[in-house]
Amino acid sequence: MAVTADYQVQFPENDDIYSILAAEGIEFLLSHSGEVPLEYIHGKTICLFFSANWCRPCKDFTPELVKLYESLQKRGEELEIIFVSFDHDMTLFYEHFWSMPWLAVPFSLSLRNKLTDKYRVARIPSLVPLYPDEISVADDVIGLIEDYGPEAFPFTKKRKEELKAIDESKRVGGQLEKLLTHESRSYVVSRNGSKPLLTDYALVPVVNKEQSHQFMVAYKSPEFTQQDRTSRKSDVWSLGILILEILTGKFPANYLRQGKGADDELAAWVESVARTEWNADVFDKEMRAGKEQEGQMLKLLKIGLRCCDWDVERRMELHEAVDRIEEVDHREAGGSQESFRSSYVTASDGENRFSRAMTGEFSLVLYHYLSGSVVYFCILQAVFSVSHDFKPVFIFICTHKEHSGVAVEMAVTADYQVQFPENDDIYSILAAEGIEFLLSHSGEVPLEYIHGKTICLFFSANWCRPCKDFTPELVKLYESLQKRGEEIEIVFVSFDHDMTLFYEHFWSMPWLAVPFSLSLRNKLTDKYRVARIPSLVPLFPGEISVADDVIGLIEDYGPEAFPFTKKRKEELKAIDESKCVGGQLEKLLTHESRSYVVSRNGSKVLVSDLVGKTIGLYFGAHWCPPFRSFTSQLIDVYNELTTSTKGSFEVILVSTDRDSREFNINMTNMPWLAIPYEDRTRQDLCRIFNIKLIPALVIIGPEEKTVCTNAREMVSLYGSRSYPFTESRIVELEACLKKEGDSFPRKVKDKKHEHELKLDMAKAYVCDFCKKQGKFWAFSCDACDYDLHPTCVEGQEE
Repeated sequence: MAVTADYQVQFPENDDIYSILAAEGIEFLLSHSGEVPLEYIHGKTICLFFSANWCRPCKDFTPELVKLYESLQKRGEELEIIFVSFDHDMTLFYEHFWSMPWLAVPFSLSLRNKLTDKYRVARIPSLVPLYPDEISVADDVIGLIEDYGPEAFPFTKKRKEELKAIDESKRVGGQLEKLLTHESRSYVVSRNGSKPLLTDYALVPVVNKEQSHQFMVAYKSPEFTQQDRTSRKSDVWSLGILILEILTGKFPANYLRQGKGADDELAAWVESVARTEWNADVFDKEMRAGKEQEGQMLKLLKIGLRCCDWDVERRMELHEAVDRIEEVDHREAGGSQESFRSSYVTASDGENRFSRAMTGEFSLVLYHYLSGSVVYFCILQAVFSVSHDFKPVFIFICTHKEHSGVAVEMAVTADYQVQFPENDDIYSILAAEGIEFLLSHSGEVPLEYIHGKTICLFFSANWCRPCKDFTPELVKLYESLQKRGEEIEIVFVSFDHDMTLFYEHFWSMPWLAVPFSLSLRNKLTDKYRVARIPSLVPLFPGEISVADDVIGLIEDYGPEAFPFTKKRKEELKAIDESKCVGGQLEKLLTHESRSYVVSRNGSKVLVSDLVGKTIGLYFGAHWCPPFRSFTSQLIDVYNELTTSTKGSFEVILVSTDRDSREFNINMTNMPWLAIPYEDRTRQDLCRIFNIKLIPALVIIGPEEKTVCTNAREMVSLYGSRSYPFTESRIVELEACLKKEGDSFPRKVKDKKHEHELKLDMAKAYVCDFCKKQGKFWAFSCDACDYDLHPTCVEGQEE
């Protein structure tokens, strides 16, 4: 099922659930007590609920929908929900249906596909209300329910506009009691457990400091929920969850099962989806962003994930999180002094800290107050919501009597192309600023020292986490190029706030630096249009074109990226393409210090010993459910082929796991080989074969050429018969299928079914007689959605 842009459900004229189901031969619906005639739903508001047991968002949303359904039933609303399953088999269907108090259509892949096409269902979970044409349905019923619960009913555009108007009046008008009370609660809580009325207080005690974790349970850190232990980093977790909530539009409470492991909370869900390259689907779809804005949102998403590290020691400090948010400011703004200035208050220094903020289309408004070791949040999600004009909003409400929240506004600019002025000369640039020397760890260095070398300006800062992560990689590249004898010199330009931070960062670098100067930094930033940090700007004559993302080029290719020109980038892309097409096993799978792959017991197998075999490069990760599902099928195929081909077939895992622990779990269940987890060849192979989705299976033939980049589909359809996975083999298999089909009669009459059955082709189906799954050929009755294996037919040819 493909994922499209935001969609508006459109219904055919004279839409009638009775006729739709009757045309498919459905005479009843399913309930937990048995079959229910279609007449039962007459006169009710019908909603089709498309969902699946294997889908994490579906399983998270279903309990919320159950609450809404039961609430509307109590209110006397004539609503009936009908479950349409996206599961793969009957077992999963019934397991999922067991959690639902409503009805379901009988399990049928054919009916599911027809309903999906008819109502243009582009994603799951999806709730499709069936109304006459003149009633316009809201364009995101799931989001409407997540935002407003039972108040969203009847899920129309008119109702959505009414609710938005109510929110707007609350946001503008304030009215504390309307904002903070609920039907069954008119109070907040205090330290001693009393329940003071909201009318007795202003906003100051909205979230009591000592009790905030207890009542803001959706934002509790794992160490608090599991060990009753808190620290400054517990607040960082809360900040991270808040960031993820705003960007994804997901309620953290839906993922609140932290005690069950790291895979059961919002941060783990976000990371799993993002790592499959489905980044656009991570974000709240009401943020209608282009590719440029998605890139900037992804940076904020990564900040949220770093705040939600389960390892407390690896989790960022609170000031680091704030710096990283402001770092987006520095990296994207370009440093204009006239841009909007932002501030935040710390209890430790008692003064405002300022930084230039950016202007642009994507802005964040962050109200935050840092009080000692604890940050307290109060989120009014529906009222202070993500707006449709792409301005996500963070709301922190100050809980201290003497201070109020101060706005921090940041904007994100597009990816940039470095452009250099004509006759660029590093000597004249520095000399014009009165700079006569550069700095090294041994003292001052005259400008003449860098004459004749390739100069790269490195814009970086000690407070910037990506800068500190990238600097060691750049050090390795620099030292490697020095050993090769390349005439390159890197000159550090600091974005730090003071001399202490400047020298602390410079101490980790083996190259030179310009003297610490805010004025010089700003002029160099403007001159070379530096839009983010870290940034590496090579200084070449005007006729040499610099690659548009030097940092990315280095991360992809290391020292081979030198001299960082567009021409070099094109050469490297051409090399990747030749490896992708040509194969050459040893060039693909080995590295400078490694000529082997590993087995699950730790033994080493030389890559040279694999030359001449058919090799499957298997890309995937343990955290990915489709990968785990396909792995079991691939193991069966692997075991069959190992026997039938006498060892001429081998699979090599190219792991995209999050850490070595997951990699080791993966290997314990696999009979084949793997690239070592610590080896960067894994990333190189993903780049060479342009792996965007997992699982993926790429086949290298015995002649060491790539014969198939989508072998997963072949294995799913044909199993071990796919071997050796070539195009000619596909033609053979299709010819065999056609020949097999030609041997069957076009129509038969079977005594087990009242209607005539016709020969049909289907990738997968369940036989209605033996209840086993079948592939390809079936004898079917379209009117009744009845299918039989050809071997299960007991009848005669028509």
